[in-house]
Amino acid sequence: MKLKDKVMIITGAAGGIGSATAKLLNEAGVKLVLTDLDETKLQKLADSLEKAVIHPGDITKKETTKQLIDKAIESFGQLDMVFNNAGIMIETDIENADVDKLDLMIQINFQAVVRLSYAALKHFYKTGSGFVLNMSSFAGVKPSASFAAYSGSKFAVEAFTDSIRMELARYGDKNIGIAVIEAGTVDTGLYNDWDTDKRDYVYSGGALQPEDIARCAKFILEQPDHMRVERILAIPRKFPV
Repeated sequence: MKLKDKVMIITGAAGGIGSATAKLLNEAGVKLVLTDLDETKLQKLADSLEKAVIHPGDITKKETTKQLIDKAIESFGQLDMVFNNAGIMIETDIENADVDKLDLMIQINFQAVVRLSYAALKHFYKTGSGFVLNMSSFAGVKPSASFAAYSGSKFAVEAFTDSIRMELARYGDKNIGIAVIEAGTVDTGLYNDWDTDKRDYVYSGGALQPEDIARCAKFILEQPDHMRVERILAIPRKFPV
């Protein structure tokens, strides 16, 4: 796909992978609709980009989905790509599990992905082309103890993405794609609240930077129309898991 003048929605854009991807795609000429809960950070990012608008909001709310797509069309006249990047991670054992917090994590990590993906895909079906990129995790490939709900949410993203890919393959007259990025340790601040031993273990094999994942996203998107890179697993060289 030629990226120049394409329009993309990025969720979780205020920092980390979302912000890094916005900056890299901005350099490629992509017009951006940025969403997150932190309006101040969103506006600061948008101000640093060539063509970007913001729509602060909660992606777990149904109305946000329509508002984002409307924002893209009203601002730029089209929508070509969606990056379902927003996500949170909760590490907990059974005894200390807060099910309400886990439920919110599942809403952000999976339910919001499903909602925005289907809304975008229906739009792309009408326009004839488009791309959905979903953020997963190494935990969506290999589960581990104390990450049951998080891994479950990411495994769900994996299954959802691959099933949609197979469905899209039926529509030979439509140029619509979907893919997933599976990331190992990325230095985004996600582990800042962990206890020292667990954090040290996670970082013991090194950590990727948000810009590394942004390059993965750009690589997937810029492939020619006749092929798909359906998934990328990106981990630090000495990843210990």
